[in-house]
Amino acid sequence: MLRTHDTGSLSGAATDRKTWKAPFALDAKRTVTSPSAVNDSKTLLGFVNPYWNFLGISQHSLALGRGVSLAHIADVLPDHVRMHIDLSESWLASRAVYALVLDWSADRIAASDDDQFSPGPNNAERRALRMLERTTEAVWITKRSTFSFDFIVDFSRDGPPASSISWGRVPSLVSLPSYANEILGSADLEQASEVNDAIAQVLPRTALNIALDALWHALTETNPFLRYLLLWVALEALFGPESSQELSYRLALRLTRFGEHQGEKLQSRFSEIRMAYDLRSKIVHGRTKGALGKDDSDRWVLFCEGLLQSALRRILTDPNLRAVFCSAKEREGYLDAIALGCAFL
Repeated sequence: MLRTHDTGSLSGAATDRKTWKAPFALDAKRTVTSPSAVNDSKTLLGFVNPYWNFLGISQHSLALGRGVSLAHIADVLPDHVRMHIDLSESWLASRAVYALVLDWSADRIAASDDDQFSPGPNNAERRALRMLERTTEAVWITKRSTFSFDFIVDFSRDGPPASSISWGRVPSLVSLPSYANEILGSADLEQASEVNDAIAQVLPRTALNIALDALWHALTETNPFLRYLLLWVALEALFGPESSQELSYRLALRLTRFGEHQGEKLQSRFSEIRMAYDLRSKIVHGRTKGALGKDDSDRWVLFCEGLLQSALRRILTDPNLRAVFCSAKEREGYLDAIALGCAFL
């Protein structure tokens, strides 16, 4: 639940709201469109899971792209804010050392498209939170780990000493046991910064944008069936043919060729992708008995995560490929060409 603390300039009443559609529980007097709030300078903190493993990060603040940084909480959370928030809402947040930090205001934060899978308000607060989500996603695309946040604090940097403070739980990335012990280093976070800046260049309502939206919702989903299907939404957004003719065959061929596999490995990967897609179809049609069972509950989810992670990392770090996957016509032509093995960028 998200709570709002007012320090005298407003009604002073605490407000509880669902956090899924309204990340910040602002009342009508405190909307970003009001004249008094337009130029309000604010700071949004996402308390990072204290159990993420890192190595060689000695800086007190590290840039992660798009104006987001990673910093020690002690350096960025003022005492007058700390005294008002209730960290007991999140066991992890109460033990956090680092936070994602974004300084923002309604008149400076860039407008963006609506999240394809969360038809909620696309206001400045939502876009600010999305920048933290995209940053977490960029780290995951760079290297899968437990790096995530599930608790946010938003406070004004103007006023005596602050006009308002909001805090609460938000959906968090759910990591799989297979990479729970992966270690992030400074080099990983530097690359994540580049990936995050590249994400900022992705055009709205394109295949690449839809894939990124689907990936975030997959990563925050605890149900393995829904997580698996959302991963396939992302994969099909990137590699699915416009025509439904021989869809599964062409999709598997495109994914295999894009991975640049050769010889026996090419055939092996093609077969694995076909099997993964067959499982996706069974789940879609309600035939879940035996699917993603205990013995291999993570195997196919992990396999599809790997396909998507490697594809997104390659696309986002190559400006030419990024442009291709932001154009429906160019994407289709490029994927048909590589499926025939006759063209590469």
